[in-house]
Amino acid sequence: MEPLSNPQHDAFARALAEGRSQAQAAIDAGYAPASAATTARRLATRPEVAARIEALRAAMPAPEAPSGPAITLAPGPLPTRETVLRGLSDALTEARGQGNLMAQLRALELMGKELGMFGQRAEARPDNPLACLDAQSLLALRDLLAEEAGVAA
Repeated sequence: MEPLSNPQHDAFARALAEGRSQAQAAIDAGYAPASAATTARRLATRPEVAARIEALRAAMPAPEAPSGPAITLAPGPLPTRETVLRGLSDALTEARGQGNLMAQLRALELMGKELGMFGQRAEARPDNPLACLDAQSLLALRDLLAEEAGVAA
């Protein structure tokens, strides 16, 4: 398929086909960041843009290996709660560095779930929201907060 007649639309299609989010693809194509999400949704539904995206994706070679650092489990025991939290903390730091809000939110969500922050609300005491955490969880949270603040725990 030939490039789209509108160069901005074609740049959006190329960026989206390469795997960027819709909003980031719109920004990369030169649209204003403040309206990028709205513009991206509108562009992605245009038949000629959607067809161009599909054509570009179909023309891309299959990736030989996943992009980014490989995640492999070491032989032996499964990861511990501490290693899971440390990995999520690393992912959160990397997502913040890249400005990837969705990855930041997902890392925080998974950390909160692992720490039991989204359990039964009836069990939490209003005078102490940390009362439902065990000692190990409190220490992990303390270390995580210290690391985020850049201070020693």
